[in-house]
Amino acid sequence: MKKRLGWIFFVAYVLFLLWLTILSRQPRVGERVFKWELLWAYRAWIAGESFGRTESIQNINNILVFIPFGVLFPVKNWKALLLTVLLFSAAIETVQFGFNLGWCELDDVICNVLGAAIGFGLWKMIKGKIDAV
Repeated sequence: MKKRLGWIFFVAYVLFLLWLTILSRQPRVGERVFKWELLWAYRAWIAGESFGRTESIQNINNILVFIPFGVLFPVKNWKALLLTVLLFSAAIETVQFGFNLGWCELDDVICNVLGAAIGFGLWKMIKGKIDAV
């Protein structure tokens, strides 16, 4: 029962992510944006460009929104987690690019994977403390 409940929470969370990143968005007007440059938003922010701060905060939000991915991931294996979140995040970016639903950014994939890794680490830490009791 506990395992089934874990899967239900994870699937519900993934559906929320799909709604947030794809289903709730309208196609953008104009050309598609594909950003391969690493950490470009932070450099723009440091350079004083107006959009740099907004885009940097978006990166931080990507990390935060993917922390539950690592906590709720039902297969408690870090390699499986990293591969799954990498493929899931890359798929989101591909769909966003294909349907012009947002910018396709390498930084988004990195931030999503980082968030899931943080969540998995938090889960391991909390589980270790619970098991020690």
